[in-house]
Amino acid sequence: MSAVEMVVNMYRAMNMEEKKDLMFELSALAVKDGLVSEADIESKPKVSAKKKRGGWSPRSGKTWAKSVTGYDPTKKAVMRIEGNWVKDVATEVPDNGYYIVAWRDPKHYILCRNDGGGASVVENNGDEAKIVGTVVARHDSFKDLDASVKQLF
Repeated sequence: MSAVEMVVNMYRAMNMEEKKDLMFELSALAVKDGLVSEADIESKPKVSAKKKRGGWSPRSGKTWAKSVTGYDPTKKAVMRIEGNWVKDVATEVPDNGYYIVAWRDPKHYILCRNDGGGASVVENNGDEAKIVGTVVARHDSFKDLDASVKQLF
């Protein structure tokens, strides 16, 4: 095994902080040995401030909505229902398109159709959600909602 392969294997086994430290040390050695100039290396690495997108949190709201454009039985849970996550069903769901409004706690699902039936407010355990169009089905379990959506396609 060559020295390069050994260093690469050790690099792969490191956590992110160790990897950063190693890169700083190697950069300093490269400047000292004359392989690169000081101008080639910035004093701080450009680390993107990418925010990790987490899952659901209480701040994200008690309801969610998703347009329904298809059904893929090979996927799991809510991802079987093809479509986009929407914030405003009035503008993001096409005319005569289907969508789901769901509550997180307690779980409740409404399958709706944006057919120009006007806007209304539906309530589940004191929490309200605005829908546009007509309610096609209401379910307390995802399994029942899944069956309703499957019948559409």
